[in-house]
Amino acid sequence: MRGIFHWLDRYIQKAEAALLIGSVLLIALNSIANVLGRYLFSHSLYFSEELNYFLIIAVTFIGCSYAARQSRHIRMTAFTDMLPKRWQTLANGVIYLLTAVLVAVLTWYAWQYIAKVSQMGRLSPALQVPLSWVYLIAPIGLFFSTVQFTRVGLRHIKRFVQLTVLSRSVRHAGSLNTNRLNANRKQEKAL
Repeated sequence: MRGIFHWLDRYIQKAEAALLIGSVLLIALNSIANVLGRYLFSHSLYFSEELNYFLIIAVTFIGCSYAARQSRHIRMTAFTDMLPKRWQTLANGVIYLLTAVLVAVLTWYAWQYIAKVSQMGRLSPALQVPLSWVYLIAPIGLFFSTVQFTRVGLRHIKRFVQLTVLSRSVRHAGSLNTNRLNANRKQEKAL
């Protein structure tokens, strides 16, 4: 079962990267074509601004998920940097999990918004595409962000538990060595 999730995760990561690269390239090509058309033929592409707007929405929400996967979101670490390494790991795990909850709530609200836009039947002005289709990327990107924040948060919590167990085993081993050393000293004194 774990193999399926690992495969799915790798597939989603590649799809996110491909969509991000494709969207940014399309924004660039669309903008260049619009400028060339405006200056060489005195006519710009009528849909250029709208298409870039849609692509920026896609880059924003897909990029959110991609950044969450890579732990590349902007963070305020002034408080957590003062903590010992083990407690930093726990704090980061809790922060990521709370962020996952917040993004899950945003996902729910985004679905609600899509439903309202869909009921109104609004179309984009230039391309005449239903806006609900365009905005659908928001809850999808937010959902994948929730999954990634949860994944990273649980990984930090797991690391905290490992560090705690390791710390306790080192302390326990240290106390055993101290006991042996004391026993050896007592035997030497007795001789």
